[in-house]
This record gives sequence, structure tokens and C-alpha cells, in this order.
Amino acid sequence: MQQVFRVKWVLAAAALCTALGAGALLAQDKMAAPASGGVTIQNDSKHAIVVFARYGSEGSCEHAPNQVELNVAAGASSTVDSGSSKVCICLDIPDRNTCPTGWAQVKAGGKRVFH
Repeated sequence: MQQVFRVKWVLAAAALCTALGAGALLAQDKMAAPASGGVTIQNDSKHAIVVFARYGSEGSCEHAPNQVELNVAAGASSTVDSGSSKVCICLDIPDRNTCPTGWAQVKAGGKRVFH
């Protein structure tokens, strides 16, 4: 009788350890998932570029509340930490709220490559 109880206890402990291990692996997978925020600007050209970026609103680019100027060296990349909002980019100096060449939009988690 004592042996049957011990075998049941060992099997229950093994099942518990397996369940905890599987749960830990699942939690690690979820934590390692890539974040959906931010946009990467990749400069694959041979010259440095200046990019003007606006973000923080899902409305029009002209009215996005946050603005940043990025100086991206040749062959380098830079990231705009926009959270879950899109990023509007312009390669010319914006005139008030408008971009002379037009705003290009990149979804959160996306990447824009310049050649």
C-alpha cells in the first residue's frame, strides 16, 4: 500500500513539473515576441540622409503631435519609438505642417529602406 502511494505521489510530482515547465516555456515565448511599436529607417545609400518624422496620431500626418529629425548615416539605420502609431516621414524640411514631397507613411513595427 505504501509503495502504491509513493508511485502515485512521484507521478503527480512529475506531471506538475511538466505542466510548470510547459507554462514557463509558453511565457518565455510570449515575452520574446517582437513588439509592434516603432518604425525602423534603413539607409542603404552611399550618402547620409536626413529624415523628418511625425507620429503619435492615427489621423493625418500634418496633425501628428510628435516630431523628430533623424540623421541616418550611409549603411546605418535608426528607429522612431512611436509605440503603436504609424510614422509619417519626409525627406525635405517640412513647411509648417506640409511635406513638399508628400508624407510617406509606415505602419507601426514596419521598416522603410532608402536606396
